Amino acid sequence: MKKEVMVNFLIEATDGSSVTFMTPGTLIDYEDHKELTFIEENDAKLETTVSIYPAHLVIERTGDLKMKMEFKIGQTTYVKMKTNFKFELTMACVTHSLLIEPNLIDVIYQTDTDRENNITHHLRIKFE
Repeated sequence: MKKEVMVNFLIEATDGSSVTFMTPGTLIDYEDHKELTFIEENDAKLETTVSIYPAHLVIERTGDLKMKMEFKIGQTTYVKMKTNFKFELTMACVTHSLLIEPNLIDVIYQTDTDRENNITHHLRIKFE
């Protein structure tokens, strides 16, 4: 089933930085997961797809920046980024907390760079 939703996106870091926006999106229910797609309302206007599984999620961004992040509670995964200028970066990411509800995703995570700087990120995506 496919439906249009309103996406409320918020990411905050313990260093005080944050990004928040609301934007229309599309939610598709598949047999084994849901897929939420939307355009990030920032300068890059990245198309974002969030694949929501019962115990993990995958976020993929495309546009001037291509990025893939996977969140699995208590596991180390890898963030992969690539720009149009051929700059590529891969770094480890640890998911400290992961809450997946019918209309909400809540993740607390830390990348290698975050850990070096004692920073944690809190991502919250609501969609209705």
